[in-house]
Amino acid sequence: MRLLVSAAAALALAFPLTESASAATTTVEVGADYVFESTEEADTLMETFATRCKKVSAQYTRTNGAFNDLYKIGQRWGFCWSTVTHKVTSLYGWERWKQCCDPGWSWVSWEPTTTYCWTGCKTVTRRIEGHTKFCIPLVGCPDHDYPWVKLFLYGTGGWNATKGSG
Repeated sequence: MRLLVSAAAALALAFPLTESASAATTTVEVGADYVFESTEEADTLMETFATRCKKVSAQYTRTNGAFNDLYKIGQRWGFCWSTVTHKVTSLYGWERWKQCCDPGWSWVSWEPTTTYCWTGCKTVTRRIEGHTKFCIPLVGCPDHDYPWVKLFLYGTGGWNATKGSG
């Protein structure tokens, strides 16, 4: 008996996709007045033979140097890349968030989001920025801050995140 199998079916048999329970990896950087967290988790549901996918996130938390969080800002983005061309092939599930605020601090607005390149590039970046302020009743608002988080997604599957405020 002869069995005919399509090329796609043959690849699926030779390289089966399995849903593995991969653990998320989190990195934490602590400074005098901030905490910077980044997280990565594999997204096996989006993978194909020559494509791999993951979701990454980064969060910047400004603290008062002791134990209080003044505010948080972060973003999460899923991306896929080609293991053949080493380019980003798709982007999905982007979200940004803020958690506000310690007494005296208030959220003012999101600043325009900046994205450099999309799919087909070796590197894709997205920068988010917010505007917060600290006000004292009858005195005014002596402190304005513009926190930002930038994600770098690479066609090799690597990624990086930077943060800051000013």
